[in-house]
Amino acid sequence: MREVQEAAARYARLTPSAIDRVARAGRGTALLPAVRVMYRDITSDANRDATTASGATTNAVVDNTGVGWEVSLEWRLDQLGKNPARVQAIREAVRLEERQTALLTQVTRLYFDRRRALLDVSGLEGKDRAARQLDADELTGDLDALTGGWFSRRLQGKEGGR
Repeated sequence: MREVQEAAARYARLTPSAIDRVARAGRGTALLPAVRVMYRDITSDANRDATTASGATTNAVVDNTGVGWEVSLEWRLDQLGKNPARVQAIREAVRLEERQTALLTQVTRLYFDRRRALLDVSGLEGKDRAARQLDADELTGDLDALTGGWFSRRLQGKEGGR
């Protein structure tokens, strides 16, 4: 059973390690500065911003042709404790954990419904048996859809080894 859950989580990219990576994603972003680069052609008064930021310390270089570059870096140290990127990463990790829980619950329900259907098949005959076998096959297909086909491949490996 646990193998089926793990296969579904891998296929959906909802493994614990993937969720941990998302949760850690925004950790150091407040330490990185916002960068602003401005090109100035003083002869034509044309200015071009590569990126924008506000309230930054600026350094400018102008050569003798009237062309200049201005570069500024801004650190938002006030965001070290409550970094919006970090908050967003934590929210995303919580959302992924909820999806993972829902997926594992669904896989568990399908797995045991399939096992019950197979148990019923052995005690039935005729149309009832065929109908219950179809139910088991449908549940197998659902498990295959959630595991990327791993479930049927695993069943074939077990049946082939007997």
